[in-house]
Amino acid sequence: IVIPPKSGVHKSTLFFLHGLGDGSGYWEHAVKGLNLENTKIILPAAPRIPVTVNMNIKMPAWFNVFGTDIDSPEDDAGIFEASERLAQLVELELKDNKHISPRNIMLAGFSQGGAVVLNTAYRGSFLKFKVGCVVVFSGFMPRPKYVLNNEECINAANIPTHCYLGHGTDDALVKHVYGVKSGE
Repeated sequence: IVIPPKSGVHKSTLFFLHGLGDGSGYWEHAVKGLNLENTKIILPAAPRIPVTVNMNIKMPAWFNVFGTDIDSPEDDAGIFEASERLAQLVELELKDNKHISPRNIMLAGFSQGGAVVLNTAYRGSFLKFKVGCVVVFSGFMPRPKYVLNNEECINAANIPTHCYLGHGTDDALVKHVYGVKSGE
């Protein structure tokens, strides 16, 4: 779903990734309510894949989930592929809108979408440039222990990029401790 700037003047772009089992339409009303005058909003949709933790039921998911414990194995290949897709969307947006600076790109996500956003912005070399900001609600950094112990995997371009992490203490699905570890 693409929502044009309210004013008709395109000065920035917000990518917002939904959570596991949601769809991009689930968030359309909420992001329209942000009333962003000069911001184009792009709501990508995750593919429908079997999710192990949900009895292999096919649902919108950015990557597979094997368990909900902090030490559960993670779908590294799926996370990598989701980050590659997001990076390609960002690059396409910049190519198609040459008047937009990478610093006017905002990456945001909820839950599993937030995990993809954090991974894309701060790990590896998915993005070759600094984005404007990162906003994540009830999300998590995939493999936080690995990141803490392997600083070379951090994307140097986005180390100075501001990030807002919001996470409820009573979240039963993505536990609060995951948000804390992501902040670290």
